[in-house]
Amino acid sequence: MANRIVAGFLVLLVGMMATVSYAAPHGQIVIFDKGQATYDTPENALNSFFSAYMAEDLEWHYQTLTEAAAAEKKADFERNQLDPMAELAIFRSGFVEGAITETLDYLDARVLVVRITDDIGDQFLLPYTLVMEGGEWKVTNKYSDAEALEPYSDFIPYQ
Repeated sequence: MANRIVAGFLVLLVGMMATVSYAAPHGQIVIFDKGQATYDTPENALNSFFSAYMAEDLEWHYQTLTEAAAAEKKADFERNQLDPMAELAIFRSGFVEGAITETLDYLDARVLVVRITDDIGDQFLLPYTLVMEGGEWKVTNKYSDAEALEPYSDFIPYQ
Protein backbone atom coordinates (compact mmCIF):
# COMPACT_ATOMS: atom_id res chain seq x y z
CA MET A 1 0.00 0.00 0.00
CA ALA A 2 2.82 2.40 0.82
CA ASN A 3 4.35 1.70 -2.59
CA ARG A 4 1.09 2.71 -4.24
CA ILE A 5 0.89 5.95 -2.27
CA VAL A 6 4.48 6.94 -3.00
CA ALA A 7 4.14 6.07 -6.69
CA GLY A 8 1.09 8.32 -6.81
CA PHE A 9 3.18 11.29 -5.72
CA LEU A 10 6.01 12.78 -7.60
CA VAL A 11 7.05 9.35 -8.35
CA LEU A 12 10.12 9.43 -8.98
CA LEU A 13 12.98 7.25 -10.08
CA VAL A 14 20.10 5.26 -9.90
CA GLY A 15 23.37 4.24 -9.01
CA MET A 16 22.57 0.79 -10.44
CA MET A 17 23.51 1.57 -14.06
CA ALA A 18 20.29 -0.22 -15.00
CA THR A 19 18.00 0.68 -17.83
CA VAL A 20 14.33 0.52 -17.07
CA SER A 21 12.47 -0.54 -20.17
CA TYR A 22 8.86 -0.54 -21.20
CA ALA A 23 7.63 -0.51 -24.78
CA ALA A 24 6.01 2.85 -25.43
CA PRO A 25 5.71 5.22 -28.35
CA HIS A 26 7.63 8.05 -26.70
CA GLY A 27 10.37 6.21 -24.87
CA GLN A 28 11.35 4.44 -21.74
CA ILE A 29 12.41 5.93 -18.46
CA VAL A 30 16.16 5.41 -18.32
CA ILE A 31 17.94 5.16 -15.00
CA PHE A 32 21.55 6.36 -14.93
CA ASP A 33 24.32 7.81 -12.75
CA LYS A 34 24.28 11.41 -11.58
CA GLY A 35 27.27 12.23 -13.80
CA GLN A 36 25.15 11.41 -16.85
CA ALA A 37 22.32 13.76 -15.87
CA THR A 38 21.29 16.45 -18.33
CA TYR A 39 18.44 18.91 -18.30
CA ASP A 40 18.49 19.97 -21.96
CA THR A 41 15.19 18.30 -22.85
CA PRO A 42 12.10 17.52 -20.78
CA GLU A 43 12.72 13.80 -21.31
CA ASN A 44 16.33 13.97 -20.09
CA ALA A 45 15.27 16.05 -17.09
CA LEU A 46 12.55 13.55 -16.19
CA ASN A 47 15.02 10.65 -16.49
CA SER A 48 17.27 12.57 -14.08
CA PHE A 49 14.30 13.05 -11.73
CA PHE A 50 13.55 9.31 -11.64
CA SER A 51 17.26 8.44 -11.48
CA ALA A 52 17.72 10.62 -8.40
CA TYR A 53 14.91 8.73 -6.67
CA MET A 54 16.39 5.37 -7.60
CA ALA A 55 19.81 6.50 -6.33
CA GLU A 56 18.15 7.69 -3.10
CA ASP A 57 20.05 10.94 -3.61
CA LEU A 58 17.93 13.63 -1.99
CA GLU A 59 20.12 16.57 -3.00
CA TRP A 60 20.12 15.42 -6.62
CA HIS A 61 16.36 15.00 -6.43
CA TYR A 62 15.98 18.62 -5.32
CA GLN A 63 18.20 19.69 -8.25
CA THR A 64 15.70 18.13 -10.68
CA LEU A 65 12.89 20.33 -9.30
CA THR A 66 12.20 24.01 -9.79
CA GLU A 67 13.29 26.15 -6.85
CA ALA A 68 9.66 26.61 -5.82
CA ALA A 69 8.89 22.88 -6.04
CA ALA A 70 12.00 21.97 -4.03
CA ALA A 71 11.16 24.54 -1.34
CA GLU A 72 7.57 23.28 -1.12
CA LYS A 73 8.68 19.66 -0.87
CA LYS A 74 11.19 20.46 1.88
CA ALA A 75 8.54 22.43 3.78
CA ASP A 76 6.05 19.55 3.43
CA PHE A 77 8.55 17.09 4.88
CA GLU A 78 9.30 19.39 7.80
CA ARG A 79 5.68 20.37 8.48
CA ASN A 80 4.52 16.76 8.43
CA GLN A 81 7.61 15.47 10.25
CA LEU A 82 8.35 13.00 7.47
CA ASP A 83 11.69 11.45 6.65
CA PRO A 84 12.43 12.29 3.00
CA MET A 85 14.85 9.38 2.77
CA ALA A 86 12.04 7.00 3.69
CA GLU A 87 10.02 8.29 0.72
CA LEU A 88 12.95 7.65 -1.60
CA ALA A 89 13.49 4.16 -0.22
CA ILE A 90 9.81 3.22 -0.49
CA PHE A 91 9.62 4.45 -4.04
CA ARG A 92 12.80 2.63 -5.03
CA SER A 93 11.58 -0.65 -3.55
CA GLY A 94 8.28 -0.48 -5.46
CA PHE A 95 9.33 0.89 -8.84
CA VAL A 96 9.68 -1.65 -11.63
CA GLU A 97 9.43 0.27 -14.89
CA GLY A 98 8.19 3.44 -16.50
CA ALA A 99 7.56 4.87 -19.94
CA ILE A 100 6.58 8.20 -21.39
CA THR A 101 3.36 7.48 -23.23
CA GLU A 102 2.39 10.96 -24.34
CA THR A 103 3.72 14.51 -24.47
CA LEU A 104 1.79 17.75 -24.70
CA ASP A 105 2.13 21.44 -23.99
CA TYR A 106 0.18 23.04 -21.15
CA LEU A 107 0.55 26.79 -20.63
CA ASP A 108 4.30 27.33 -20.09
CA ALA A 109 4.97 23.66 -19.31
CA ARG A 110 5.71 20.50 -21.23
CA VAL A 111 3.69 17.60 -19.89
CA LEU A 112 5.15 14.10 -20.03
CA VAL A 113 2.56 11.46 -19.27
CA VAL A 114 4.29 8.50 -17.64
CA ARG A 115 3.00 4.97 -17.10
CA ILE A 116 4.67 3.52 -14.02
CA THR A 117 4.46 -0.14 -13.05
CA ASP A 118 5.11 -1.08 -9.44
CA ASP A 119 6.31 -4.32 -7.87
CA ILE A 120 2.74 -5.58 -7.44
CA GLY A 121 1.94 -5.06 -11.12
CA ASP A 122 -0.29 -2.05 -10.58
CA GLN A 123 0.14 0.80 -13.05
CA PHE A 124 -0.10 4.52 -12.52
CA LEU A 125 -0.58 7.01 -15.31
CA LEU A 126 0.76 10.38 -14.15
CA PRO A 127 1.31 13.72 -15.86
CA TYR A 128 4.67 15.28 -14.98
CA THR A 129 4.96 18.97 -15.77
CA LEU A 130 8.32 20.49 -16.61
CA VAL A 131 9.29 24.10 -17.21
CA MET A 132 12.46 25.93 -18.15
CA GLU A 133 14.25 27.48 -15.19
CA GLY A 134 17.73 28.93 -15.45
CA GLY A 135 18.15 27.46 -18.94
CA GLU A 136 17.33 23.92 -17.80
CA TRP A 137 14.18 21.80 -17.78
CA LYS A 138 12.93 21.16 -14.24
CA VAL A 139 9.96 19.32 -12.75
CA THR A 140 7.35 21.68 -11.32
CA ASN A 141 4.30 21.10 -9.18
CA LYS A 142 2.62 24.42 -9.96
CA TYR A 143 0.04 22.63 -12.12
CA SER A 144 -0.56 19.68 -9.81
CA ASP A 145 -4.16 20.79 -9.23
CA ALA A 146 -4.91 21.64 -12.86
CA GLU A 147 -8.23 20.09 -13.85
CA ALA A 148 -7.13 20.07 -17.49
CA LEU A 149 -4.48 17.46 -16.63
CA GLU A 150 -6.80 15.12 -14.69
CA PRO A 151 -7.60 12.98 -17.77
CA TYR A 152 -3.91 12.04 -17.85
CA SER A 153 -4.00 10.50 -14.37
CA ASP A 154 -5.17 6.96 -13.81
CA PHE A 155 -4.66 3.91 -11.63
CA ILE A 156 -4.79 0.52 -13.31
CA PRO A 157 -4.76 -2.33 -10.79
CA TYR A 158 -2.95 -5.55 -11.59
CA GLN A 159 -5.37 -8.19 -12.80
